[in-house]
Amino acid sequence: MSATMVSSARTTSLFCNPRTLLVRRVWGLYVGEALQPLRISSFCMMPGAVRAARIVPSREGEAGMKRIFLAEDHAAFRKALAFMLEREPHYEVTAQAGTVAEARASDAAACDVAVIDLLLPDGDGTEVIRELRATNPDARILSLSVSRDPGRALDAGADEVLGKDASLSSVVATVRRLAEN
Repeated sequence: MSATMVSSARTTSLFCNPRTLLVRRVWGLYVGEALQPLRISSFCMMPGAVRAARIVPSREGEAGMKRIFLAEDHAAFRKALAFMLEREPHYEVTAQAGTVAEARASDAAACDVAVIDLLLPDGDGTEVIRELRATNPDARILSLSVSRDPGRALDAGADEVLGKDASLSSVVATVRRLAEN
C-alpha cells in the first residue's frame, strides 16, 4: 500500500494513490480516504477545526434534523460517507452497520433516510431494506449495488439505486434529494 502521511503543527494531510484505501486515527477522529468509488485523493484537517468539532453539542433531537442510517460493509467508505453527511447542516448519522446482524441490532427504524449496500458479508441487503420498509414505511432508501440491475433493490422497497462506482458527492447529492422529498 503506497501512502504518505504529512504532519505539521497546523495540518495533517493524508495522501493516497488512486487504488488505495486508508483509515487513520487523526486527533482522535477516524479519517477515511478512498479510492475510485469516492474519487478522493487527499484529506486535510486543521487541528483547530477538530478541537472545535469536539465541543459542538450533539444535534440529536434538533427540529428539522434528518436522521441517516448507513449499512455498508466497507468501514472506510461508511466512515467517509458519514463524515460527508455530518457536514451537511441538517443531517445526523444516527446509526451505522457493516452487516445484516448489526443493521438488525441498530436503531435503523428511526431513520429518515437509509443508505444500504446490497452485498453484506452475512446476508443480502434486500433483507435490511424489506425489514426497514416494514417497520418504517416513510423512510427513504438508497441502495448501493455492484450490479447494474436495480430491480432487486427496487423490488425490495428501495427508492433509488446507485452503482458502487458512484462518486461520494453523487451519493451525498442523492441522499439530499431523498431527504427533501
